Amino acid sequence: MIPGTMGSRLVDLASGASVWGGPDGLSPDPRVARNLALLALPIAPEGEPSRHLRDAIVPDSVLRAATARVLGVPVEIEVYGGIANMLRLGGWVADDDPDIGEEKINSYPFAYDWRRDLLDSVNAFDRFVLTHEAPDAAPHSMDLLAHSMGTLIARYYLMYGTQDLPEDGSLPELTWAGAEHFSKVVFIAPPNAGSMAALDNLVNGKTLGPLQPFYPAALVGTHFSTYALMPRNRHNRVTWTGSGERVPDIYDPALWEEMGWGLAGPDADEVLADLMPDEPDPAVRRARGRAFLAEALMRAKQFHAALDRPVEALPPGLDIHMVVGGGYTTPAGASVDRVTGELVVDRFEEGDGIVLRASSLLDERQGKPYTYGLDTPLKFSSVLFLPEEHVALTQSAVLGDNLLFWLIEGQRTRESLRPGPLAPGPRIPLLSGGGGAAAAATEPNAGDDDTDR
Repeated sequence: MIPGTMGSRLVDLASGASVWGGPDGLSPDPRVARNLALLALPIAPEGEPSRHLRDAIVPDSVLRAATARVLGVPVEIEVYGGIANMLRLGGWVADDDPDIGEEKINSYPFAYDWRRDLLDSVNAFDRFVLTHEAPDAAPHSMDLLAHSMGTLIARYYLMYGTQDLPEDGSLPELTWAGAEHFSKVVFIAPPNAGSMAALDNLVNGKTLGPLQPFYPAALVGTHFSTYALMPRNRHNRVTWTGSGERVPDIYDPALWEEMGWGLAGPDADEVLADLMPDEPDPAVRRARGRAFLAEALMRAKQFHAALDRPVEALPPGLDIHMVVGGGYTTPAGASVDRVTGELVVDRFEEGDGIVLRASSLLDERQGKPYTYGLDTPLKFSSVLFLPEEHVALTQSAVLGDNLLFWLIEGQRTRESLRPGPLAPGPRIPLLSGGGGAAAAATEPNAGDDDTDR
């Protein structure tokens, strides 16, 4: 199981302190310079790629629940505990289950550093799969469940294995190398065409709710993964204020510098000073920040092109089921002031509050006059629409019923079932009235010459 962004607890190896998802709160206070540096990814000297740099922050576990502090009072929030409980009912025992006992482990949540370039997470996931797959496993021996940003990691891995994005900007070869490990795949709330929330966070900063910490745009801008969640140019989601004309290319670093967005904004100087305390020259810090920004935008655009490649058919042995949220107003578009660079989310459509329904389906009718019939490069075996919010989808009882049907219908053995209240007693006839009624039910024409009745 691959969680979404911020769904993995992060810890600092150097101190052992929680950086994200700890028992004392979601994160240390980002207003403190040292904490800001822990939450950010390192920025390389100009001329060197930042995506290869490493820090002492590592993933620890998938968050079943998280603790937020409201006016100093701890409040527990369920994250992936709901879906873990659903899987438990189906007979899956996770290696992070607090009540494992003597039961056999057969489920493996994948924790990853959700700040990093998603290709790093793809490679880490491959190592994770090879570690937990039985040595003599047949092809398609496992099933895969992913939520939100985790679906992007899963989709890339299924299509391309561990291939990196080519340096020349072209696409990797479509091999379906990762698909050979999996039989059934369930994607929950996949942001296949991105999310306007990601662009808003990169430009305006992020908060998780009232009375929660504010994470500056320049801090969010050091997270490679957030750029991979941006919407596509071709869907006309970002327009100039007043004219409604589409902003040409939201992946162009020159636009970000002109508009003063994120790591290229004037407000970034203070954050960059905290992230590079050994560099005294503000101009050098700004140049390094802009180089990071350009690298992240280029990687995101190429990553999207790889995922948006039309697929003629799924490889034999692979089924993909999609779960799409709806019924909630969801950010769908933004306007940009040409003079000030202010970006305001001002258009809303149906979705799960974070991801549009059209994004999950990668519906290419976005930004065009409506026509009948879904137009998508994706291939999937089924789609389930649920009126739930983005995270609440993972806690839905309806999802639980469908999930268990997709994964185990027709495959479970009696040994895998929990004893019912009547087991292991004798079989009870479905019809009442004694043996004669039962016989009549199984042999409707016995002793009756009127066969046409």
